[in-house]
Amino acid sequence: MLLFIFLAFIVFPFYWMVSSSFKTRAEIGGREPVYIPSSLNLDAYRELFDPAHPEYQNFGRAILNSLIIAIPTSLITVAFSALGAYAIARLHFWGKNGMLNGILLIYLFPGALIIIPLFAMLARLSTMLGFNVQDNLGVLTFTYLAQTLPVGLYMLTNYFRTIPDEIEQAGLIDGCSRFGVIWRITLPLAMPALISVGIYTFMIAWNEFLYAFVFLN
Repeated sequence: MLLFIFLAFIVFPFYWMVSSSFKTRAEIGGREPVYIPSSLNLDAYRELFDPAHPEYQNFGRAILNSLIIAIPTSLITVAFSALGAYAIARLHFWGKNGMLNGILLIYLFPGALIIIPLFAMLARLSTMLGFNVQDNLGVLTFTYLAQTLPVGLYMLTNYFRTIPDEIEQAGLIDGCSRFGVIWRITLPLAMPALISVGIYTFMIAWNEFLYAFVFLN
């Protein structure tokens, strides 16, 4: 019984979202809730995807732009944060703990706090290097990397520390290079964390609105 109630709380919002997409405006805005649409009304989907519709929203292009931004953001974050996290977790150098704490401190700042100085910095660079800040998907991807790299680095550093160092030492004794140990031993063992970071950063880039609103017209 408890499981049924739990599933109802999860499934019902999804059902309401899908069923509402087939309702008329009167059914959506009425006082009485309409649980089952009176007919299969596709006007909402035509408004999003049909260029012939008078209120066409070009939603397909918006989805494509989101994918163009979110996929590179996720892949670049995983690649660079994995290398940086491994260096912090395994190598011994002065100031690495302070570096990790500084990275965490950067992540604690809300994105709205840094958007103005970040925009000003990119605008100044654009005049020097000759590129447009606004309506530039590459620039928007760069701004997302400034937000996703710290969290990816912090998450992977903690995960790499859970992998026993003796496994890597055994690989080095058997003749593997440091890069070979990372590629053949450490990264396969860290695959769950890499996938988690990739999905998490993809969701950050996919759901983000403020930076997209400022940098895209």
